[in-house]
This record gives sequence, C-alpha cells and structure tokens, in this order.
Amino acid sequence: FYEDYEAVMGEAYRQGIAGPGYHWVFGDGLLDLGSASFDRSTQSDLIEASRGAALVAWAEPNVLAGQANYDNFLRHWREGLRNRTGPERRHFDEKMTEAFNKVLVAEAHDNREDRVAELLRNFQFSHNPPANAVLEYTNVVAVLLSICDAEQMKRKEDTDAAALAEELQAGTLQSETPARGEGSNMSNEAVVGAAVAMPSVITGEDILAAFVNITFQGLYGTVDIDPTTGSGRLHTMQF
Repeated sequence: FYEDYEAVMGEAYRQGIAGPGYHWVFGDGLLDLGSASFDRSTQSDLIEASRGAALVAWAEPNVLAGQANYDNFLRHWREGLRNRTGPERRHFDEKMTEAFNKVLVAEAHDNREDRVAELLRNFQFSHNPPANAVLEYTNVVAVLLSICDAEQMKRKEDTDAAALAEELQAGTLQSETPARGEGSNMSNEAVVGAAVAMPSVITGEDILAAFVNITFQGLYGTVDIDPTTGSGRLHTMQF
C-alpha cells in the first residue's frame, strides 16, 4: 500500500474524506510514513490528508522477554537461523535458493548460480526477531494446528461412517431409508456402499472450519480467531 499512498490519499483528500476533521489510522505496513516528507508547493493535499494520521503497530517482541514461549523461539532464532551451519539455516537456504532461482529465471538473469550464492551470503538475520517474524511464525503454527484438527475431525467422520456401515451390514441398525418396495430404489447394500465411500481427503473448507475455531498460546499471547473475519480477536493482541 505504501507505494500507492500518495495516489490514494491525494484522491481521498479531493473526495473530501481526508484532511481537517478526519482521522486516518494505518497499520504497521506504513511505518515509513512516520519519516515521510512532502513538497509544500506541489503536495499540499497530501500534507493536509496526512495531518494527524496515526500508525497502529505491533508491540516490539522485546516486551515478550522472559516468557518461556518467546525465549524458546529466540533461542532457535539465534542458534538456528543466525548460525549458517545449523539445520534451520540450511533448510532456509535451501528454500530461498528455490525462490531466488524462480525470480532470476523470470528476469532472465545471467550467472544465476553465482547470483543466488551472493544473495544468500548477504542475507542476514537480525540479533532479535522483528515483530513480523514473530507474527509469521504464529501464523504458520496456527495453520499447522488447523490441519491437525481438520485431520482429526475427518478421521472421526470416517470412523463414524465405517461403524455405521458395519452396523447396517450386520443388520443391527435400521436405515431410515424406506425399504425396497416402499418407495425406495436403494438396497441396504447401496446404503452401506454410500457410507463406506465417505470422502477422506482434507479440503480447504475443512482446514478453514478448524482454523476459525482454534485457540492456543502464541508468542504474543492467546491466539483466538474471530470466525466472522478470520482474524485474531483484537483483545488478544498487543499493540
């Protein structure tokens, strides 16, 4: 969004929804706005549109020091990612090599192998992780836990379906489907087959259903998802 800030806010000012009497609040994707400068002679609209604007940013991770979850994460960050010989850093380099290669192929870059090696050498992890690294780590954990929950729910559905099929086949459960000759074209064998054929593949919908109901202790505190928005509830976040 930062690249489009001037166009968007200039138009907002012309539309009468920015400037005196309006208070715009931006997220930490626009932190550079705090040090931005505009030309008074040509960008007076942006100056007025930006006057009084606020930035809401995540609390810096150092406020988490002393908490077991964060201290463990910090140890892996420093010993694993900052250590070029550690397994975490080797895994990172492997994945980034693939990513860099794709970009350089698209740009038809010469000496791609040397360029990738140079990019990896120059890539440095800071001594302390930035806020976005902590958030991205929490996001990955949330997705992985959601996949586990979705798999567990799917296994329960499949188990229940198999039990139902076994009961039907054994004749211990009466199907609510009318018997043959009473308006139904389905035999008991067909009902059993339908139950056994329950899908066992985990879909995106399954993972989303698990994700919006997930709660766990993240680095910034309790992760609690609002099922309406799919985002973390504000009261669980530190700004």
